[in-house]
Formats: sequence, C-alpha cells, structure tokens
Amino acid sequence: MKKKSIIVISIIIIFLLAITISIKSIKQEKTKNTLKKIAEYYECEFVKEKNANEKGYSKKIFWIYDVPPVDADDGIQYKEQYETVLKAIAAQIKDNFILIDNKHSIEIRVKYNPENNKVSYLINNDNNFFQNEANKQIAKLQKEKPTTTINIISTELQHTIENEWSRKKTEKDYGNKIKYENSYDVYSSGIKVKTVNSKIYNLIFLKEHQGNVFENITTGMDNASIRNILGQPTYENTEANLLIGYKTKDFYVFFSNGQISIYPVENFDENKNNQFAEIVSEYINNTNIYKETLQKVTQLYPDYSEYIQNEDSIDLKYPLKGFEIKMGKGERTGIYIYENYKGKISPNITKEDLESKTLNNIYLVDSNFIFEEELNRIINEK
Repeated sequence: MKKKSIIVISIIIIFLLAITISIKSIKQEKTKNTLKKIAEYYECEFVKEKNANEKGYSKKIFWIYDVPPVDADDGIQYKEQYETVLKAIAAQIKDNFILIDNKHSIEIRVKYNPENNKVSYLINNDNNFFQNEANKQIAKLQKEKPTTTINIISTELQHTIENEWSRKKTEKDYGNKIKYENSYDVYSSGIKVKTVNSKIYNLIFLKEHQGNVFENITTGMDNASIRNILGQPTYENTEANLLIGYKTKDFYVFFSNGQISIYPVENFDENKNNQFAEIVSEYINNTNIYKETLQKVTQLYPDYSEYIQNEDSIDLKYPLKGFEIKMGKGERTGIYIYENYKGKISPNITKEDLESKTLNNIYLVDSNFIFEEELNRIINEK
C-alpha cells in the first residue's frame, strides 16, 4: 500500500513539474514572440533572451538597434528612439533587465518601477550617457571666437570702458535720467543702462541717440549696412536677420532694430575660478548639497544677472561669466557651461577636457550666453 502511495505521489509530482515547466516554456515563448514583435515594430533585431543570473535583473536581452545611440560623424543622438524601445520592452517584461547590443558596443541596464511604469537606465554604466556624449561633441567643435576691431567714437562708451564699467564713475556721462523701466535706467541722451552689483551689465544706444557710436556707425542703421562695414558677424540669429553681434577685446556689441547693445568682456580671475571649480567638484560628488552650492556661488560671485526661484526650481544666471545653475525636480538639473566660459569647471577639468572626460550634472551649451540673453531681451521687448 505504501509503495502504491509513493508511486501515485511521484506521478503527481512529475505531472506538476511537467505542467510547471510547460507553463514556463509557454511564458518564455510568449515573451520571445512579444520581443520579436517589438523589434519588428521599431525596426530593430531581436537576437535572443535568457535569464540574467545577476542580482537585481531578471533577463538579459540580446538586441540590435537600427541606429547607434550617437552618430559618430555628425553627433546626432537617438535618445528618444532608444528610450521608446526600452519602455516598450519594460511594459511587457515588467521587471528589471539588461539589454546588450554587441553591434553598437553598448550594454543598457534598465530598472523598471511598477508603481508608475517608468524606467531608468545606465548605458555602459553611465547614467548621463547622452549628455556626456553631447558634451564630447560640443567640446570637440567649440573654438575660441575671433575678435573684431571696432573704432569707438562715442565718448560715453569710451569713458565706460576706461572706468572699468563702474556705474558710479560713469553716472554723469549719460545725461539726465528720465525713468527706470524693466531693470534699466533710461537717459535723455538716448542711452539706457542696466546695473548689476555696481557694474554696468548692459549699455544700450537707442534709436533716438544722436551721433556716431562707432566709426561710420550710428543707431537706426539696418543690419545689412552694419555687415558691409564690420564684415561677417561672430554671432547672428538668422530668422529675419533679427540680431547680429561681434566680439571685441573689451566688449560684445549687438545690432538689432536700429539699437546698439553692449556688454563688457569680463577680466578672468584665476583665483576665483579655482574657488568655483572646488564648489562645482563638491556639488558633483554630492548633488544633495545644492542649497549650499547656490549659497557658496552667490557669495563668490554676487554679480548674477537673475536669480529666479519658483516653487520647485531655481535658475541662477551669469551670462558674462558664461554659466548657469539650474536646480530643482527637472531631469536636467545641474550646471550649464556656455561657449564664453573661461577656466576650470572642476579642479582638474576644463570644458575642452570634456571631449574625452565626463562630469555628471555638467551640461555644455553650444552657444554664447551673452548672445542668448540679448536675443531674449529683444524678443521680450517686442
């Protein structure tokens, strides 16, 4: 009787194991077919999938994307395509997985959050892969802009430069102050001035200003005429020839709508730059100290042009220095380094070094920050 019972139990166990294996096999086949369909839909190639045998990940999926993450020739990124595929796979697997694309030499470790169906990922162990690749491309292409020689006629501008852009020393040069408007003092001479931390940040010659500002150049001239005199602009907005600009040894000058807008070229302070690099290094190593970072930066550099604080974000701008700090809940929180930034970003890294090195939460911007601020100013004035 006992033998009979043992045989029956054994048969039941074998039967259950067979069913379990069969169900598992059906699920695996179903997953395999689903992955094939995803690959076909997104014009990729599904190679195979297997158990990851690695803590924290359920599967290894061997896959070939139709494009590399970043085009080696022109730097075009396919971040959206990559993320769309990862989300589609995660929605089906509903677990963490590792995707391996040997053709493009990438390994993507994907974490799936079942509470909100969102994914996070590392590409080749880099959680900031696409931005670091963008930084490499920008660092590779970005070169120092040439300067243009422009002969100054305006005594107001000449005195401003001679007095190192001091607001106090140039107060009487611009005539009678008639109003204060949108952060600018407006004067009877057709000049308006924005001051930041006791220094002239922006000096604008309005259309009504009389006399030459530069040799053969007055306000009210169109941009085509300016081009004929000064040559190809260093900076320009091609839309409707809205804005053109040049860099000289002492200042940036922009022409738009008959106005002439001028910003100083700041003198580089190596000692302060070294202090800033240390602050950035501390922040990179611990992004939770962003409040302390902002405090230290504003103490070191009190001459920010704007400090915009909203409920869940802060934007600290230094156009003359060429950097911006964005803190908050957004995906791209960190420090933005523009073309006109000089010196070190961290103690041993300059923006040129980012062609071969990486820094998390550092974003190179392929544009001059002063040009961007001037473009925003004239757009907002319309």
